[in-house]
Amino acid sequence: MLIRAFALGSLMFWLPILLMRILFGNAWQLMLIPLTVALPAFIYFALQLFSDHFNQRRLPIGLASLLGIWTLGPFWITLVNSFEPDSGFHVSGTLAFLTWGTLIFPFTTFSMAVYQGSIFALLLSTLAVAIFSFTRFKIFTRHTH
Repeated sequence: MLIRAFALGSLMFWLPILLMRILFGNAWQLMLIPLTVALPAFIYFALQLFSDHFNQRRLPIGLASLLGIWTLGPFWITLVNSFEPDSGFHVSGTLAFLTWGTLIFPFTTFSMAVYQGSIFALLLSTLAVAIFSFTRFKIFTRHTH
């Protein structure tokens, strides 16, 4: 279940950023402002659905998803950057960089997110996952009949 939460966290945060890059091309960074607001709420909502559906405790699910967001950050940012010529996976040595960058992911993800412009979305989403993990606050309640 924790591997699913790890993958869910990674996909919930980075996939919308990748999709904005694909859909909006070079103007994709204009979408970072709405994403900065929307991603934390979306992630909180999805984690609540996930933990409620599988009847899982919030803390392990939240920590696994947070680890997915931060650990795979260098990969996703490199993938997003690959839509630019001579950037991302087009650069020689990228796999070696990703190997080392993943090993020191807190520093790499943070610095790459600053450069990319997604740092505020990353930090607010991290805060949203922490609130999810350590509180019982629910965005919605499920009604059973």
